[in-house]
This record gives sequence, C-alpha cells and structure tokens, in this order.
Amino acid sequence: REPWPWLQAHALPQFRALMQSADPQPALQMAREFRLLTALRHGPCGNETLNAQIASALRPRSDGTFHGQLVMVTQNSYAQGLFNGDTGVVWGEGAAAQVFFQTDEGLRAWPLAQVPAHEPAWALTVHKAQGSEFERVVWLLPDSVALVLGRDLLSHGIPRCRVRLAFWASARL
Repeated sequence: REPWPWLQAHALPQFRALMQSADPQPALQMAREFRLLTALRHGPCGNETLNAQIASALRPRSDGTFHGQLVMVTQNSYAQGLFNGDTGVVWGEGAAAQVFFQTDEGLRAWPLAQVPAHEPAWALTVHKAQGSEFERVVWLLPDSVALVLGRDLLSHGIPRCRVRLAFWASARL
C-alpha cells in the first residue's frame, strides 16, 4: 500500500497551514513541530518521491519553488552563513520571493536566487535530518526490507523526535 492516501489526510493539512501562516516566523515554527522522515532518497517512500508528490498537491501548476515551500540548503555558503542542512521557508512569489532562515542573529531573509543549492524539505531522510529535532515525526518506512534499515538508522532517527514518533509501513513489511 502506498503512503499517499495517508499523507493526503494527515500531512498535507499540516503543510497547508504552514503555507497560510501570517508571516515566515510562525511558518518556521510549524516546520519544527511536524516533519516526515524517510530511510531512503528513492522509491515510493523515499524523500524525493514524497517531496514531489507533496509539492504537486500543494501547488499543482508550479514548476519550481513557491510561497510556503520548505527548503533545505544542500551546499555550504560561508559568505552567506548558510550551510548544508539549514532549513528555510520561501515567502513570496516570483522575483520577490525570499527564503527565511532562523539564524543565531534571528530571522533572516535571502532572495531566492541567492540561496545556495537547495531542495524541498517536507520529507527528509534520517541522514539529512541529523542535528534537527521536531515535536512530531512520522517516519515512512519502505515497502521492502532495505539494507539501511538497522539499529544505526533507528539510533539516528528516533532522537529527531521530541514528543511523538509514529511509523508508517505497508503491511508487507
């Protein structure tokens, strides 16, 4: 069974609420409250597939980054003080779009075009979530046993959750 029906009912409302926040600060707070984790990048329960499905559901006619989208930096930029793993929220549309990040100095914005390489961040691999904590986490497990599913992954994934952790898995697993 694919996770998509469950995501439509339970995760998409969370992300729609984030997109409808009054400003970026509460949107980033909501992002820290709920996140999807995956064991793999590829496949039906991989973060690339899930992020594409979520983006399509939230903004069906978008072909790129859009208002309210969570993004994660994938390349360090020492000059900007943005580093691999930093998560921000896109605020605004088109040329006016900025990405807001919570920094040591407070909330800061960069024009979208100036943000180093980044990718959607509604669903993260456990590896990419290292160092982050979320109030509630739903961990989507792959359909079949994968080599990465072991104690190490559990010991890295479980601490990402502060309050409530739920697992989604197919009956075949």
